[in-house]
Amino acid sequence: MGADLPALLSAALIGTERAPLPTPGPDAAGQAAARVTRDDPAGTLLARAALLTLAATAGRQPDP
Repeated sequence: MGADLPALLSAALIGTERAPLPTPGPDAAGQAAARVTRDDPAGTLLARAALLTLAATAGRQPDP
């Protein structure tokens, strides 16, 4: 996943009207995120962030 999630956070803070959506990374999560599109850039950003968050936490053991 690398820097994909922080890049999406940065774009969300700046706003999708003022900053383009970041290009997803070359790893599997990034390539899956690249296929996620919505009608508006803000929707695409939120959907990609949700996917990358799920990928980052999938399979993790809960903290004690």
